[in-house]
Amino acid sequence: SRPLPIQTTNYAAQSVCTMKIVKSIAASVQARLYLHASSHLGAIVHGQPIPWDDDVKLWMDNKKKNEFLGICDLFGNDVPILASPEIVRLHCEDGRNALKVWLQVEGIKKDAKDMHSPFVDLLLFRIESNKIVELSTNGKRKQNGVAFNVTEFFPTQPFYFGGEYFMGPRLTLAERVYKFEDCVMSSSNYHIKKVMPKKSDYCINCRKLAGVFPFVYDTKHDTPIMKTRGNDVEKQLYPFIFGSDVGPLVDTSIEQRNSWFNESASRGQIITNQISNLNEVEIDNSIASLDKCNGSILNVIEFNAERGRRWLESAELLGDADVIILNEMDNGMARSDQQHTTRLLARYLEM
Repeated sequence: SRPLPIQTTNYAAQSVCTMKIVKSIAASVQARLYLHASSHLGAIVHGQPIPWDDDVKLWMDNKKKNEFLGICDLFGNDVPILASPEIVRLHCEDGRNALKVWLQVEGIKKDAKDMHSPFVDLLLFRIESNKIVELSTNGKRKQNGVAFNVTEFFPTQPFYFGGEYFMGPRLTLAERVYKFEDCVMSSSNYHIKKVMPKKSDYCINCRKLAGVFPFVYDTKHDTPIMKTRGNDVEKQLYPFIFGSDVGPLVDTSIEQRNSWFNESASRGQIITNQISNLNEVEIDNSIASLDKCNGSILNVIEFNAERGRRWLESAELLGDADVIILNEMDNGMARSDQQHTTRLLARYLEM
């Protein structure tokens, strides 16, 4: 028998820590990040990196590549990204298929010639002809890269991933692309620096692994649970319902958007009156529990959320509120991933 290339807890934690730094750099240049490929699958099936995988994958718009690398360059050899309790340096390199981002503690040598494992594969995309397509770092479309219809990819939604939430494409896309019931190893592994024999069976026993590693259960209900089978310790994940409940009231096609764009400005209000996303009042008392507001004092926050594009990050500032007055919240807009930003925030805060 051959030992499995299983991640240690420290290895997985460092992967997620690196993802959080990548997420912060992306936010500083107004770039949107999405879970991609095995990390999207890992979030859905395990609520964390796939335990027998060796890296994590995020997706970013190619237009933001140079700005992202410009921030990385600020943290060169003379400026560590962390100085205490240990000196940690940030590295961003062009790996041709993706930008490779990793953290290196001073005194620890690289595991490979060009990078230090664990690293984040920051892949790039471009939206063209109503598709979101995978690119090489030179900006050219990958020969065997993936391409998804934008209506299948958006609206995005948050996924729990090892202690942090990251945006990812719709669950229905993952259901079409992946087989959730299969547990499969990669043919190579940076973590253990091994390449598996070409004729090896890469499928492994999910049922046995479920007794050791976390899996996500009940993903069709309001409150997915991440747990290890036979263990009483559970983690309740973001309380959402997959599907239209967190999407806009009406999905608007790209053709329809282009048609409106070409209309004269004088017809703006007429068009607005025809769009239910912009011209209907929504009332939903099913999200918050009835005993939420039972004190003598109400904490009221008024917040300009700037279209709600960063509603997930804003949620940390709003957790103590009983009433939140929001303005400029998007509902089904391309600039905010077609999300129903108010409903997503309400479900996250259980309000």
